[in-house]
Amino acid sequence: MIAIKGMSPSGDIEHHGVKGMHWGIRKDEQTVSRFSGPSIEPGLHESTVAAANHVSALMHDRYGFEITKVVAMGPGNPEYDRGTMGFVENKGKKAEGVINITIDDTRPAMKKCEKVKWVGKGCGTPEAFLTHETAHAMFHATSYHDKNGNIAGGNIEARLKAGRAAFEQAAKDGIRNDYQFMRKLSGYALHGNNREEVEAELFSQYHWGTNPPKFVKVWGETLHREMGIDGTPFRKGV
Repeated sequence: MIAIKGMSPSGDIEHHGVKGMHWGIRKDEQTVSRFSGPSIEPGLHESTVAAANHVSALMHDRYGFEITKVVAMGPGNPEYDRGTMGFVENKGKKAEGVINITIDDTRPAMKKCEKVKWVGKGCGTPEAFLTHETAHAMFHATSYHDKNGNIAGGNIEARLKAGRAAFEQAAKDGIRNDYQFMRKLSGYALHGNNREEVEAELFSQYHWGTNPPKFVKVWGETLHREMGIDGTPFRKGV
């Protein structure tokens, strides 16, 4: 795929950009769990609750993956106090997809992100944010290094083929290097500057973007074809 830094599938990722906007994941190996709907802590904004239920159902129905618990972050929580808006946590073999989200209404911040092109057009919503984070959980938290030191798991072969197809399309459209590719995708992808963040942005923008670059469409279509599942963007099924 794109020859950009941060290729390791292990460790923590924190998302920075618009002031007060810190996104990230905490991750470990996991397997897919059985869908039962997310357990949502009290105190979260009603828009977050609605988005969490919606995205969890979409992810389960399409990919067999879900958000199982949504944790409310408020004052006194170290992550909240440092400006983190949310992060996804996945621990153990039961694939508990735990997403920690600020108690604040995320909609104004997400709209600001869209306005300044930190995220793609149409992606300034709680649903798009949650989809980005769940992409980390589904693809990257389940990745590992095999005995030869190569990345395995997390649908890596489908992701690599999709990445190559996207970069080939970008080249046809006059986008010749990693910097141009990430900048065209979103400000956050450019800031993140690693494959995991690029893939999460591609995934979120493919599903929710209203006017994504052509390479985003090629990426999503290739990914789903290789995975053998329906590639209809979420926004078209709403």
